[in-house]
Amino acid sequence: MKAVVWTDFFQTIIIFLGLILIVTSSLTKAGGLANAWRIARENGRLEIFDMKFGLYERHTTISTFILGLMIYGYVFSFDQASFQRIKTQRSLRNAKGVMYASLVGTIIVLTIIFLGGIGIHAVYYGCDPISLGLIEKRDQITPFYVMHHLSFLTGVPGLFISCLFSGTLSSISSMLNAVPTMLWNDFIVELQYFQSVPEKTKANFNKLMTMIGLAFLASRTQGVIQTTIAITSIVSGPMTGVFVLGLAVPIVGKKGAIAGFLVSIFFASWVCLGAQLYGEATSMLPLHTHLCENSTIGLMTNVTTEIAPSTTSAQKTSHPLWFLYNISYAYHSLIGTIVCLTVAILVTFLTGCEKLENVQPEHVLSCLKRKVGSSGPNASAEQESFLDDALVSKIELKSKTRHP
Repeated sequence: MKAVVWTDFFQTIIIFLGLILIVTSSLTKAGGLANAWRIARENGRLEIFDMKFGLYERHTTISTFILGLMIYGYVFSFDQASFQRIKTQRSLRNAKGVMYASLVGTIIVLTIIFLGGIGIHAVYYGCDPISLGLIEKRDQITPFYVMHHLSFLTGVPGLFISCLFSGTLSSISSMLNAVPTMLWNDFIVELQYFQSVPEKTKANFNKLMTMIGLAFLASRTQGVIQTTIAITSIVSGPMTGVFVLGLAVPIVGKKGAIAGFLVSIFFASWVCLGAQLYGEATSMLPLHTHLCENSTIGLMTNVTTEIAPSTTSAQKTSHPLWFLYNISYAYHSLIGTIVCLTVAILVTFLTGCEKLENVQPEHVLSCLKRKVGSSGPNASAEQESFLDDALVSKIELKSKTRHP
């Protein structure tokens, strides 16, 4: 774990410096933050307070708030990787300090990325590389900018791009590796045939499943960020549901929690993979090439001032589950949590509720501690019975002492 933490630390520092370099250079080339902000606002890139609510609206204020709440709530509360790193701290105070520092760092990084996006958009406004065919995906714009404007700094482009891709692949592979590991430990190993297999077989199984997942995503993904969030949602939604059940719904027992988790992770995987295979292509905001004559990128490609197609038309589909596969990826994690809670509660009512006196008070919310454990609804009757028995025994003992 120490090696993993130090690796993440150095990688984060390098990527952080690369982002600072990109933001500084792009805002400088765009004529300052005020000019870059004006260009973004005039071209519809600053829809900050879009309060529309719709399952099929890709990004709104509400959907992004829910997405951030679910994803970062999972990362800071239930994520295995985060929990392992927190456990390396020697005290609760240090762990809290790490969490606060991580929260501040996350806000800073997201702000830098936001400013970098505005700066790069302003730099390429009027001569867009996607419309010119120089790049194919939106995720390629940052590496393209580094190679186009920062290549004069020896070693910086190669170092930044290698760290960028290594960080991205590391995040995706770690999340993909969690699914086959959980599948093996929780289900496959329960089969009698697999209980005696060596550790090497388990490792090979995990590697094979991870490679298949990476190969599939590499061929079907529309963007690294959306794919990363989609993979995270497959795990975060059901896991959040299980922890919410344990904290807030103590009547749900083992059967209900397992059933809810299995159904929700299957449903979340189905929706996410179906969205990748059958979902409509996302329409892009208008892109322009009318200023390419005065741009170095325009001179490189020898283009005219004709405006290239500015939007990508959505691919209409007649798939019978269109209504399911085209739900915004921002809601996938929330849907997984809701499915987990619903199925778990239904199964609990069908199979029987957990006895509240068997629930440990330290495992539930503070407002429920008086309802479970030794303070549960049946605890008072049991305590009275115990006291009555003790009182009877004491009286009998005194009676025997007086009348030997």
